[in-house]
Amino acid sequence: MTEPATSETGSRSHWLLLLLVAALIGLSAWNYSAGALRPPPTNFDDSYMYARYAQHLLAGDGMASNPGGEQTYGTSSVPYLMIFTGLRAATAASDAFLLRSLSVSFGLAAVLLMVLTAWRFSKAPSTGRNLALWAGLIAPAVLTDSLFVYHSRTGTDTTLSMFLNALLVFVTLRMVARATPRSTLPVILVSLQGHLPLARPLETPTATVTY
Repeated sequence: MTEPATSETGSRSHWLLLLLVAALIGLSAWNYSAGALRPPPTNFDDSYMYARYAQHLLAGDGMASNPGGEQTYGTSSVPYLMIFTGLRAATAASDAFLLRSLSVSFGLAAVLLMVLTAWRFSKAPSTGRNLALWAGLIAPAVLTDSLFVYHSRTGTDTTLSMFLNALLVFVTLRMVARATPRSTLPVILVSLQGHLPLARPLETPTATVTY
C-alpha cells in the first residue's frame, strides 16, 4: 500500500532537483552574460592581432604582421587564426563582434563537454549517469568564475585551448574505457596531443601530463 506514495515522493524529489539545477544554471548564465557579453565587444589589444593577420592572409600577404612584410609566427594560436580568417571572409560583422563570439562559443562548448565527460565516465553510483546533477555542479562553478568570464570577453584564443584540453580529457577517458586492438582512439589522442601546442604553445606540458 505504500508503494504509490514512495513513487510519488521520488518523482517529486526528481522534479525539485531539476528545478534547482535549472535555477542554478539560469542564474549562472545571467551572471556570465552580464560579464562576458556586456559592451563594448572587446577592447583587449592581443585579440586584434588575429584581425590584423587575417586581413593580410585574405589580401594574399601570408602570415605577415605588415602588408608585404616577412612571414612571421606572431599569433598565439594558428587554429584560432584560421577559424577567425574563415569567418572574416564569410561575414561582414565587425572584428570585435567576431572575436568575442569565438571566445564565448569555445568557452561554452568547453563547459558543455566538461559536463558530458563527467556524466559519461563517472563511476560513482550516487552521481554517475545523472546529467542534471553534473550540469548543476559544473556549469554554475565555471560560468561564475571571474577568470572564465574575463577570458570569454577578451576575444583571445584562451577558451579554444580550454575546449581542446577538455576534448583531450574526453578522448583519453574514452580510450581507456573502450580501447581495442583496432581502435582509432589512440590515433585521435596522439593527434590531439600533438596539435595542442599549435592551439596554444604553453599547452605542451598540460597535454603530456593528461596523456
